[in-house]
Amino acid sequence: MKKETFKEMMKEFSKRVHEQIFTHVPKEDWGILLENNDYVNFGYKPHLPYQERRNENLKHKNSLILFTATLKDNVISIYDTYQKDHGEISNNAFYDLFLSFFNEYNENCFLNLIHGYGSKYARRNKLSTFLPMGEEAKEMMKLLEYIEEKGMTVHYWNFIQTQTPYYSNRKQFDVFISFEGKPSLCFKPFHSHQGKTFYLSSKEDVDAFFKDIEEKNKLFTHYQSSLEKSIKKIDITSFYDAKAGHMVIYNQRIHFHIQEILDKKGVTRYKIRFNDTYNQGKDLEKVFQKVEKKALDYVKKNRVKAALKGNAYEVFHKFFHKINGFNPKTITYDSTFETFLSEKEFNDALKAVIEQDVINLDQTYVTYFQHYLKGEKRRNVIKSAKKVANLYAFTSATKLFVLKEEEFQNLSINLSSFKKQDKPYIQQLEEWKKELFVSSVAN
Repeated sequence: MKKETFKEMMKEFSKRVHEQIFTHVPKEDWGILLENNDYVNFGYKPHLPYQERRNENLKHKNSLILFTATLKDNVISIYDTYQKDHGEISNNAFYDLFLSFFNEYNENCFLNLIHGYGSKYARRNKLSTFLPMGEEAKEMMKLLEYIEEKGMTVHYWNFIQTQTPYYSNRKQFDVFISFEGKPSLCFKPFHSHQGKTFYLSSKEDVDAFFKDIEEKNKLFTHYQSSLEKSIKKIDITSFYDAKAGHMVIYNQRIHFHIQEILDKKGVTRYKIRFNDTYNQGKDLEKVFQKVEKKALDYVKKNRVKAALKGNAYEVFHKFFHKINGFNPKTITYDSTFETFLSEKEFNDALKAVIEQDVINLDQTYVTYFQHYLKGEKRRNVIKSAKKVANLYAFTSATKLFVLKEEEFQNLSINLSSFKKQDKPYIQQLEEWKKELFVSSVAN
């Protein structure tokens, strides 16, 4: 959409908003400011400087209303710069007028109600605040929805941005929509060095684009796993936190990630960061070999120092990450975990199972342990329950409760802490747990 067309449309839209919704504002006080290149202001005295508008805000509580509308990459966004809530009727009327007006013009574009009038009504009624106008725009919206189905995150702001679903090959793209010639989505990397721009016009284009992303993710994951396995042979505490882009060695975070980049000549290269240094080249295997040697030298060099600090054998960070999928900077036996075991016994128990798979337990485990804590007058809210070998792990916002299987089996909920009407349900939970272990013995 041309800027001239946008400004002409906004002049008419401003007029209708005043005539149909904000009729209490005197005609001489309503206007539109068109001087800016990429946005317009319309509403109550749009020409007022900032300080004068603040003074007006105090004097005219029932009149002050100002909108800002922007045009960026065929997305028209409207939001309230200043507002006083004039009630549900105004919200509904603004949303209806917004849709009917732009449908009338039938220009291919996207409409975005960011906040304020109209958007409140839409969100309350679970209606979309990002809307395609025109047949070609509706086709591009279907393509964006298909991209979401493929697993990519799509953010609708006053522009569109997408993000790949993989931590090992994380890329962000600004999405520009073109209606010149064949309608298409232009995927431009957020960082120019991250690769070339893609033009997608069909589901087949999306499939090919996504296949390339998946293949690169598998490739990077292979090398990340390979380095992780090599380091584990020396440091049992080590693991790779893909989400954060860290290799954790001796319980210390070390930057490690692989990138595909374009150099200034447009040639694809691979760049790997380990700790504070970078290696790059056209051949990923050769680059990785250099980084792997550097990483193993680092692990060997710091082994004695880590042992003296007690970091060469403690697997608290590793277990926490295994259960929760992230790695806080500070994790200690006293502040992070709650267990019946002593610190040494606990660490030994974790080491015995640390490489085994995590099993997600169903909601009944969460419910049982939540009621157990309530019976003990504890206020922790349990979010999840998982099992690793013979250890049960219950996660709350502040604590990770870890119990051995026999400890969980021997738990009992304190009935005296519950009201009479709740006690039958508690007894059902106890029967469930009893049956659980009877069944496991039978199997």
